[in-house]
Amino acid sequence: MGVDPKVQEHCAQIMRVAHKRYHKTEKKRVSVDRINKKLALPKQDLRQALELLAEKGLLSLETIGGPWLYGHIKLTKKGVEYVQKIEKKKA
Repeated sequence: MGVDPKVQEHCAQIMRVAHKRYHKTEKKRVSVDRINKKLALPKQDLRQALELLAEKGLLSLETIGGPWLYGHIKLTKKGVEYVQKIEKKKA
């Protein structure tokens, strides 16, 4: 069974926002709260998308104890390449 198109779109949105923030911070950690302030996703949708992205190796969940709501993520090299690829398609 494939991934729900809504979840796929949330994943792409999260990756785009995270990529923009990624280049604005020295530590390369991106606040999940900051991402969601931009996207305003329901918490369950955010969690589902973050889990899927982590499973695919596009990001790592950096903060222990609740990364879904207030933690941090870090894009992997594979994640950065993914965003660059989807941005090229968009252009």
